[in-house]
Amino acid sequence: FGRLTICENLEFYGELYGIEHQERAKRIEYFLKTFDLWRLKDRKASGLSAGEMMRAILAKAFLSYPRVVLLD
Repeated sequence: FGRLTICENLEFYGELYGIEHQERAKRIEYFLKTFDLWRLKDRKASGLSAGEMMRAILAKAFLSYPRVVLLD
């Protein structure tokens, strides 16, 4: 997770979830903007603050449009 940029991470997990390329690109853009990560999209995950990392993790969690998300 830490060696990839935020955008690369979301691309990777979007592929794992089986989301088609065009749909994946739309969702990634939407969640980067929703979680205020757009300006950080090319930053490596290892260089994020704790709050930025948490927002990136949330973007990844919502990428597949899950029916339920448990937050602890």
